[in-house]
Amino acid sequence: MNQAETQLIYETALQTLQKNLPVQVQRQTEDTLQIGGEVLIRMEAVLHRQEQELLVLHFYIALPDAQEPVITYAVGAGESLAQMAQTAAMRLLADELTPILRFLGQKDGRRVDRQFDGELRSWMLYPGDLLEFVELQQGLDGDALLKTVQEGLLERLGNQRYTWVQLSSMKEDELVVTACAINGERSEQLGELLKEQACSWEGNCTCRQSLLLVREEPFTAYPYSRAQIKEFTQEALRLFEGCPYEKIADRLAQQISDQQLAEDLFSYLPELCAAREYPEIKQQEYLFLVQEGEEPLLVYKNQLTAWNWISRSLEALFDAGQVSQVAQRRCVEYSSLYDAIQEAKRKGKSLAGGSITLAIPVSGDYRIR
Repeated sequence: MNQAETQLIYETALQTLQKNLPVQVQRQTEDTLQIGGEVLIRMEAVLHRQEQELLVLHFYIALPDAQEPVITYAVGAGESLAQMAQTAAMRLLADELTPILRFLGQKDGRRVDRQFDGELRSWMLYPGDLLEFVELQQGLDGDALLKTVQEGLLERLGNQRYTWVQLSSMKEDELVVTACAINGERSEQLGELLKEQACSWEGNCTCRQSLLLVREEPFTAYPYSRAQIKEFTQEALRLFEGCPYEKIADRLAQQISDQQLAEDLFSYLPELCAAREYPEIKQQEYLFLVQEGEEPLLVYKNQLTAWNWISRSLEALFDAGQVSQVAQRRCVEYSSLYDAIQEAKRKGKSLAGGSITLAIPVSGDYRIR
């Protein structure tokens, strides 16, 4: 796209949102709006010129006091760029902005509670509308998808201020496709629950729903930014590359001045590198934290901010070509997955197509944050 086309797309999309949002809307820059005085929405446009031109608008939604934005997208089709931009903006409004508007207006929220790491924690759940694109013979109530995954979803809530959930189900004759994404990470287990539900439908249907869960006070934010975690991840990889294994954790703790984060980086990076090296071996969505003298604690990876941010930092570093082959190889060789693979080879077996559950030892004063 040239600059004029890009400007037309942004102008049309922003005007569409300004016209249809029921709250105060202010334009910040060419591609950014502020809604309700609290939420910033920035756009990036990608035009796919294939048999049918489609516009994909990527949206970065910054909620109050959020440590990272909600990242989503909407597809627009039409006979002109302006029409495609308008369609994409209206889809964003219908799909993603409804729970955010309810949060801003403190309307239609439901309190949910859950025990986590020995502490009772509370969230306000703001549901979006259930959007149906093909009517079922028997119809669905507005909580149909949410009811199916709610228990499992609550089990995966961690210590983030905001949890963004996207649910989708499609049944077209024998074809059934479903997904449940929590802060952008798909849960295969919850997706399977949606698939079981969709298989029971009498007719064809495509539907989706977005949810926003907001952590109630008392709440302590994770003490680092995503950018800082990326820097610390680079520091850890440099140590894995050239430092004796038994000294890595202590040296890393000295360099970043945080014993627990050093423990996380030291434990997680080998497993994350190994998962990348052996994608044919599935890892469970949960892991066990093993503290001496205590029962192993089952936690879902979604609940661990450190796991998620270190994982995304590692992906970004690989994409940028900033992970050396030496660091990658050494990390893999220090992983429990690598140990399991070598043990299986000694027994003449293969783990390909199977799955493993991680058990990560932690120190006596370790606390999830």
